[in-house]
Amino acid sequence: LLRLMGIQGCAGLCLSAFITFFGVYASSLGVSAATIGLMVSGFGLMGILSRLLLTPLGASLKDETVLLGGLFLVSLGTVLVMQYAAADRHWPLWFAVVGMGLSLVASNAVAMSMLLREPRFGGVASSAGMLSLGFFGGIAIGPPLFGVLLRQPGGFSAAWTLLIFALCVGAVLCRNLYRARRSEEAHPHADTA
Repeated sequence: LLRLMGIQGCAGLCLSAFITFFGVYASSLGVSAATIGLMVSGFGLMGILSRLLLTPLGASLKDETVLLGGLFLVSLGTVLVMQYAAADRHWPLWFAVVGMGLSLVASNAVAMSMLLREPRFGGVASSAGMLSLGFFGGIAIGPPLFGVLLRQPGGFSAAWTLLIFALCVGAVLCRNLYRARRSEEAHPHADTA
């Protein structure tokens, strides 16, 4: 449960910092307010789509941790591509909102599904509360941390590294959770989930 909370903390941090500062970043590259609105709307629509498609997909897998890790890696690629945006090149911004919406937004639903299916995480009500603590804790600290980094000499380049770092940590935690769950299946009396 602690690993899954950490994974969701990373997801919450990235999602809140991304959606809070995406418009500011796009505006700095000359994107109009109306177009930024459409981009954020695209993020929301892709988020709905990803939850509708990926939650059942995760439930059909033997271990949703694999899907969860994949969502972090896709999000990482999305943030890296977004940094190729320029005043005369806005497609990486569209790529970013679509990619982030299709991937990381679904991670919370997939993680909640894991709690419902896997008794090793503990009682559903208490474990769901703890998972939400991790997710919303990440949401709470993401934008202020991003704002601090944005004031550094590197500006947005420095600030986006926060998301890159958090996505890498999330992916590593997914790998660790996967290995812990496999180890517990091999040794059922160990308490490693």
